[in-house]
Amino acid sequence: MEQRPLLWLWLAFFAMTIGCRAEIHPVTTGSFKALPSTGERVLVEGSELAVVNAVAAWFEDRGLIVIEQKKLRQYLGNDALRQCGEDCFRTAMIDGARALGADELILTQSSRLQAPDRLTVSLQGLVVRTGEDLWNASGQLVIPHTALNEQQITQELATVACHALATVWGYRPAGFTTESSVDFCHLPNYHP
Repeated sequence: MEQRPLLWLWLAFFAMTIGCRAEIHPVTTGSFKALPSTGERVLVEGSELAVVNAVAAWFEDRGLIVIEQKKLRQYLGNDALRQCGEDCFRTAMIDGARALGADELILTQSSRLQAPDRLTVSLQGLVVRTGEDLWNASGQLVIPHTALNEQQITQELATVACHALATVWGYRPAGFTTESSVDFCHLPNYHP
């Protein structure tokens, strides 16, 4: 009987620490021919709003003018995209970005994969005038199974996107890094 309070104490401690997690560090890659310059107009497109917003804020912090994503969706209309399908999606996005006065279109893709549980984000910068691929960045994060709720997963996707951008801009090295003192989503005046 005396062991019961000890058991309850151990279970309470275990329950408190199960929600805690160590620092999470994404693995990233990035390459570029050219990066957008201050004052250029960019349009960020993607299905995960948290990633789109994080990428848009990242570009605004670097002095770029970000055109709202909803303007592209309004211009193209959901029916046009549904009828278009995968074959002409990229062309439709570039044409819409050009019509809205963007210099560069940033396409974002994000997903959650399982076995092992991981988050992935891919970013691509395209010249609107020509459709040329200027830069690519990606990040992947392995997460403990069921360790994160949906809100945390959404936030981690945005963080992975910021790490991928920081890699292609040279703020952090590609691959795995344990740098936890820099918040790569908020680097308005950060110069390596």
